[in-house]
Amino acid sequence: MKEHYNDDMAVYHNQRTLKHIMTYVTRDIVFYYIMAPYSLMHLDTMYDTNPEDTYTDLYKDIYTFFSNVDQNEFPGIYNAAELISRNLYQILPSYISTIRAEDIIKVKVLIDPGNQASEVVLRNISTLKFVEIVPNDAFEDVDVLITSLDVLPLDIEKKKYPSNLKVISWDISSMRPDYIWLLIQLNQIYVQKMKAKIENSKKKKLFKA
Repeated sequence: MKEHYNDDMAVYHNQRTLKHIMTYVTRDIVFYYIMAPYSLMHLDTMYDTNPEDTYTDLYKDIYTFFSNVDQNEFPGIYNAAELISRNLYQILPSYISTIRAEDIIKVKVLIDPGNQASEVVLRNISTLKFVEIVPNDAFEDVDVLITSLDVLPLDIEKKKYPSNLKVISWDISSMRPDYIWLLIQLNQIYVQKMKAKIENSKKKKLFKA
């Protein structure tokens, strides 16, 4: 997976956490390695079908890996590739970031640089792995503009931005709950972007069929 994602993939390096991941993954794979060859049950009925799983890059890459193991040497793992993938898909996103460069939302913060609110906003949104903070002179490909009420862009400037730009007006006197709201808004924008990507992928597959 690291070879596939390159710099788009980051793994949390807490040793205790990594030990828990290794234990979970090992138990899951060993179970199917031992039991699957002797089972006559088609186990993929254990899960309800979730179409979003199928179109998630992380799920697809896990499934591709396990479905390509040697069928003769590891029959249990080969036969349970879908089950293993679904199991790991439930746990790995909490510890592995596989956000692709094209999925990152670009955020521009237009607040008076001399105001402390600018630093607080930047510090908060920089904690989000799916956010890239762009400089003030950036206009193309900006997804979100966070701007204080007294620094709204002029009409002539708005034409420089993408037509689907999301503008979040920000009060410089905002309190902690407002910053939490801001992070939630950015997360929703990211989720909407990913859903749109999934829908486009579905449409492309329908056209090819």
